[in-house]
Amino acid sequence: MFQDRWLYTIDADRRLNARAVDVLGVREDDEHRWLIVRGPALSGEQRLLTTRLKNPVTGMKVHEPGVDPDPEEGGEDDSEGDAAEATS
Repeated sequence: MFQDRWLYTIDADRRLNARAVDVLGVREDDEHRWLIVRGPALSGEQRLLTTRLKNPVTGMKVHEPGVDPDPEEGGEDDSEGDAAEATS
């Protein structure tokens, strides 16, 4: 959750997309925090960014180890570098 109003979804091209949401509820315990959110651009199963990035922006390319294919050496992902598993 960013600025108490935004979530980022990850599209099929592994790029971030900002989505405005309303927080309907919060539940916390000693180790976890869960949010119940609603937003017009949210539907069914979507990948969400849960790692805190310093400056996420729409269009930023991300890589989730173990889920996404490894970036090809010398390819677009590799040449752009990565920070906190994200490439910009």
